[in-house]
Amino acid sequence: MVIFMFKKSVSFALSLLTAVAVAPMSSAFAEDAVQGEYSQNGFTLTYTVSGGNAVITDCSGEGTSLVIPALVESTYPVSAVADRAFEDCTTLVNITVPDSVAQISSYAFSGCSSLQTVYLGSGVADIGDYAFASCPSLKTFDVDTENSFFSAEQNMLMTSDKASLVCYAGNPSAIIPDGTLCIEKGAFFCNTSVTDVSLPAGLDSVGDYAFAGCLSLESITLPASVTSLGKGAFMSCVSLSQAVLGAGMSFIPEECFSMCSSLYSVNFPTAVTELGSKAFYSCPQLTGIYIPATVTVVGADAIGTHYDIRTGTNAPIEGFYINGDKGSAIEQYAIASGVDFIDYSNIPLGDVDGNGQVTPSDAAITLSEYASVNTGNPPAFSEYQTSSADLNGDGNISPVDAALILEIYSVNATT
Repeated sequence: MVIFMFKKSVSFALSLLTAVAVAPMSSAFAEDAVQGEYSQNGFTLTYTVSGGNAVITDCSGEGTSLVIPALVESTYPVSAVADRAFEDCTTLVNITVPDSVAQISSYAFSGCSSLQTVYLGSGVADIGDYAFASCPSLKTFDVDTENSFFSAEQNMLMTSDKASLVCYAGNPSAIIPDGTLCIEKGAFFCNTSVTDVSLPAGLDSVGDYAFAGCLSLESITLPASVTSLGKGAFMSCVSLSQAVLGAGMSFIPEECFSMCSSLYSVNFPTAVTELGSKAFYSCPQLTGIYIPATVTVVGADAIGTHYDIRTGTNAPIEGFYINGDKGSAIEQYAIASGVDFIDYSNIPLGDVDGNGQVTPSDAAITLSEYASVNTGNPPAFSEYQTSSADLNGDGNISPVDAALILEIYSVNATT
């Protein structure tokens, strides 16, 4: 694995992107290129001139607002911003990219933690991966109306046809516009302010690491139209508690929900047949989840394992168990991985705490879950607990179920 490195220090992104491939530094400059410097508003830009065009390669200083020059040395048009050129310019608040610039390379403005507004000129035709990643203060994109490649929609950066969301900027509650078909790679990457996202019907795909590192994101619902999720799409969303997968999903890819430490509820549509490696790696709250027999391929460390610092290896999460069907692929995975497995068809009714007995404690746990849900909290029961506690079969946990559990206890105690 390659570690995503900033030139300076961005603590969370350093810990998160141990799995994201680092884009190579730009090598598009000729060997006879000549370097120069340009200063403005407390910043010093380093540029390289080759073939009559200038490329911004680095930035230093502690200013707040910067207009990238259209010309340097009054002669050479600035045509590109190189890989990582403004990376970790933590004081930069406003950036204006002139009409002369055609390319903004990968990670060009990543880690600009104070960046709020971005203006893109008419000539910008290509924006590299993660160009504005880890910019948690970003609020506004503005794109010249003459630009035929990109547009600003509700302050978000979109392709000109508005079919793809390139990068999100705006409020903690993100509403993706109708007509959006694709959320591109890293579009929300390390956006620590987003708490909820509304995805449009008709959305087709979510790119690699699109929402990775969204520390405040609490839940996600994918519409049935989504057929493709990228690698690590929701990796390290540590506040994410619920994920609803649309009926169009057949494959949950590698590291998709890896290290989502609060995730306790995921549905598995019947179309899902494969879990990629580390799909739910280090998700301890998913214990007790039911994985149906329709899932026929399960990758290494897909669920129920984590990194054990005591042994320096991947190991089963203590107390974690998976519900499934006897003879299924998930049972074989559990056996091979050392993760506890419970045959879903033999879940004992009323044994909510899984200790092998039906006791008043099971009734008390059931009442506690009922009270919690009815005061506005999300369900906390696992699939196993819900199946065991719902004795009247109405799909809800209620005082009636608790009373039936006590009846089972009473019968057992007198026989």
